[in-house]
Parts: sequence; structure tokens; C-alpha cells
Amino acid sequence: MWEELRRKKFLGLKFRRQHPLSGFILDFYSPSLKVGIEIDGKVHVNPTAQEYDSARSNIIKEYGIILIRIKASAVENNLAHIIEKLKAIIKKLPSPRNVERGRGKGEAQ
Repeated sequence: MWEELRRKKFLGLKFRRQHPLSGFILDFYSPSLKVGIEIDGKVHVNPTAQEYDSARSNIIKEYGIILIRIKASAVENNLAHIIEKLKAIIKKLPSPRNVERGRGKGEAQ
């Protein structure tokens, strides 16, 4: 996943890996979009982990960050599909987060 997000390969957007935020670590974070991406492995399936993830997500949302959760198995099995889904999600975000034609700054061409 990191290979697809790094060096502005993804829609021309800058992403950080392992971004610290209020005692948490976001797997991937785009500061210009205020979007975090979390890759959830099997450990996130149990009820205790789900409660923790829910509380953590609420705290992250308080910072105005949109959090996108993706199953690790989906990334492993079909990364190209996940990337296309992420593009669709990000392009639907309200301005100024909206990315038009891959520019990454929400500016019309």
C-alpha cells in the first residue's frame, strides 16, 4: 500500500506513513486532505479490538480527520481494486478536500 501512496503517486497527494496523532499512530495520513487510512488485520475482528477502534476513530474524527478503514486481506488480495475505491472516495470528499483530475489541491483546471 505504501508503494502506491508514497512520493505523490496517488492523485498527486502527499501521504505520510506511521503518522503520530494524540497518542495514536495512523497507518497513512494526507495532511492536505485531512484523511487517515488504517489497514486492519485479523486482530481487529474481535469485540475488544472493535471497541478500541471505535473509540480511537471518534477521537481521530474530533481532529477533523476522515478515517478510512481497509481490511488487510483486501489490500493483500486486490490492491489495484482498493486503490481505485480510494480514488473514488477521495474524489467525492467536499471541497477543499475534493481532488479534481488528480491535482491534489482541490483547484479546478
